[in-house]
Amino acid sequence: MLSPTKRRKHASSGSNKSEESTSTATQSLTAMMVLNATDKKKKSNHKRGSTSMTAPETTTTTTTPRRRSKRDTNRIVLNSGRNGSLPYRRMEQLFFDEPVTTAITRSKKQPKKQGQSPPVVTIRIAKLTLERAFTAPNIYVIDNFLTSSDLEYLHDKVIRQCHRKFQRSYVDSNVDATSLLDHTHRTSTFLSFAKQENAKIAAIEQRAAQLLGYYSTDQIEPLQLVRYLPGQFFGVHHDMGDLNEDSGQVALPPKNVLVKRRLVTIFCYLNDLPPQAGGCTYFPECQHLKIRPQQGRAVVFANVNPEGLPDPRTVHAGDPVLDSSTTTTTHTSTTTAADGNGKDGSQKDVVGSSSQEAPLVKYGLNIWVCES
Repeated sequence: MLSPTKRRKHASSGSNKSEESTSTATQSLTAMMVLNATDKKKKSNHKRGSTSMTAPETTTTTTTPRRRSKRDTNRIVLNSGRNGSLPYRRMEQLFFDEPVTTAITRSKKQPKKQGQSPPVVTIRIAKLTLERAFTAPNIYVIDNFLTSSDLEYLHDKVIRQCHRKFQRSYVDSNVDATSLLDHTHRTSTFLSFAKQENAKIAAIEQRAAQLLGYYSTDQIEPLQLVRYLPGQFFGVHHDMGDLNEDSGQVALPPKNVLVKRRLVTIFCYLNDLPPQAGGCTYFPECQHLKIRPQQGRAVVFANVNPEGLPDPRTVHAGDPVLDSSTTTTTHTSTTTAADGNGKDGSQKDVVGSSSQEAPLVKYGLNIWVCES
């Protein structure tokens, strides 16, 4: 039998053991709560896509490598199709709808058979009639794109009054974004207009924008009037990028906030030239297609293919104006949409001609529709 003192000591010992057991249980519970809280934090971080993982004692941060996009950010994106914007759907309608390469008008080597007429594709857009001169790449001509009012302004107000303001034309370099004079490749002169310089220029810009489905003229580059004196020319080139003459390929220029890439070219003729005077717009990759200058006419073609890359088939040149003169106020013009051989035999006035002998001069207007 235990004495009172021993019983007290035993009870005290049992009490200590109970307290130790309670303390151990409390510590275990606390540890479990910490682990549960840590686990919940991990799950919460995982749901938020966090890259930081927190452990009870130490913090370890792991970084997931960023996936690189396979898309070529420099390539021009043509959002064609039902969900595409109107301008790109218009480009698809005009330039990317037929894969078969064929000349619409017959050349001299393929004479027209009796009773058979060549196929002609015409499209009506924004009160303008486009006649296809070549297919794949699609090249169009628009007679009377410039109105008589436009021609009167450009001739009387610009050509005569700004005769001494024409500058030597240059070629652009996509390598270092510079412009260089190249007397062996381009010898014409030019005169630039400011954006919407006046009501006449703004109307021409708006007409070009509507043709390609734009509601504003933001995508229209400032207009450029060019002049070709006798003997002057512009060699084979591409309006979007640098042409490699050895490979025949065209380099896609990098994106530039200040200078946008040219998707479509609209080149307008301000005056007629007789057949023997040269000055045609020449497409060497389109069965040597030539468009003869006719007052008010425009030739339209795309500089880009459906993949968003420069189309090397639309390289072109400005044939030299031959050193000839005229002694009458009018010339007989027998031009067709494609090569200028036989249409209606109508007579057209030549800008700058007079009763005295005068050299023939070709005037044109460059309109470029650029990337958004």
